[in-house]
Amino acid sequence: MGHTFLTKAINKIAVEQQESTMALKSLSVIIDGATLAVFFDWVMEPVAVKLRYWQWVGLEIPFFNYLSWFIISIILLSAFQYGKFNKHNKFAVNLLLIQLMFFLLLRTFY
Repeated sequence: MGHTFLTKAINKIAVEQQESTMALKSLSVIIDGATLAVFFDWVMEPVAVKLRYWQWVGLEIPFFNYLSWFIISIILLSAFQYGKFNKHNKFAVNLLLIQLMFFLLLRTFY
């Protein structure tokens, strides 16, 4: 009887721990992804202004721009993380790296 109770308790803790770990992993993917999106915008934004893709009122890029990117990214990444669809794209990371290198080079030398 004691062994069965202990086994059930251990199994329950293991399940809860796994759910907790999965929730933490999902939260990490969302926050890390949003941070990466803001970093990419920080790299790209000055180049886009110099190339006259758009302009800001005033000399500096407003903090609100980066805050908005972070919030919108959290919303979109949450939908992506919890959505039930195929999430495998072999080229996505390559595309991100290519764009990041492109804008880093322009930011450095333009």
